[in-house]
Amino acid sequence: MTTQSPALYPAFPVELLDEICQQCDQRRALLDLQLANSHLRPIAQRVLYRSITDISPSSMVSLFRSLCSSQITPRLVRELAIDWQMTCPTGNLYRLVNRTLRRLTFLKVLSIEPFRGRCDYRLVRMLDGCTFRLERLATSIPCDDNLAEFLNKQPLLRELDLHGHCLLSDSGSPLSPLALPQLASFRAVHAGPDLIERFVRGRPVRNVSLSLYPSQGLTSFYAIMQSTSPLVRLTIMSFELEPRFELLLRETARYMPSLQALHIVELQASYNTDMLLAAAPLLEYLPELRYITLISAGQEMDEAAERSVAIQWSKANPSIRTIILPRGKGWFQRDGAWLCWNDSSVVISSSRR
Repeated sequence: MTTQSPALYPAFPVELLDEICQQCDQRRALLDLQLANSHLRPIAQRVLYRSITDISPSSMVSLFRSLCSSQITPRLVRELAIDWQMTCPTGNLYRLVNRTLRRLTFLKVLSIEPFRGRCDYRLVRMLDGCTFRLERLATSIPCDDNLAEFLNKQPLLRELDLHGHCLLSDSGSPLSPLALPQLASFRAVHAGPDLIERFVRGRPVRNVSLSLYPSQGLTSFYAIMQSTSPLVRLTIMSFELEPRFELLLRETARYMPSLQALHIVELQASYNTDMLLAAAPLLEYLPELRYITLISAGQEMDEAAERSVAIQWSKANPSIRTIILPRGKGWFQRDGAWLCWNDSSVVISSSRR
């Protein structure tokens, strides 16, 4: 009669072991797990390399060298975040990143935040030769013709977040009208109306974040009308000196009646209670609106004033569920009453639960 050695781990399904490994809060624990049990090694390895974020530049250099020398781990990476905002990269580092990215053939989510103090061609050249098909890209790399050429090869991209300045040529832009056919979310911090229109026109964009500058008026706002899908979420950062909320609300109701979330941040203008109460009737023309935010530079309203505004806005549009007003406090409805997140009644209710 033969006896079998005891199993090193319970005969759990691979899916359950994968879920257990995902609960490890520290990468060190996954590294130890790989060494402790050969049966769990491939499972821990998949979880360890699936998402690579929040890693210091020095650790990332060692990690990239490891990825370049391995035949297995590069295929496991699905998400990668590179943040060098406090570091000055060298030419060797750029080349190391490029070699690594070319090996990540199954990468889906990429975030690159380069050192803000320098801007040269090597930033975009890091993407040369990459064959992955991204679903989400966020970067401060300048939006130039080279980046546009890269985006032409990303048919699965759904979310695009551009923090860098626009350096696209005025004529003959390499961004193809057929590129980015699945783009659903577009955010551009420094983009003007021309760039916004280039990315939104003819694409099913439903979520847009843009900036309004005094010299441009509402041209950037009107540029997003070129989407082939109705907009459901809009975020606006305004640098205008004069309050624009009522005008933006009127134009939004006119052109985007299906909007579900509207967030406006005014960095220069300030508001008082009367101005916000006067805008309440316009909310009636946004029947699907659920979330609305207005953050402004000046705080001329106290909590009682904001409560009165929340009540009037909800009367004008009962579909609204959450409101954030100039003081930055969130308002929500409970048992027919509008409460602020810092209300004592809310704190007491939460503690009892």
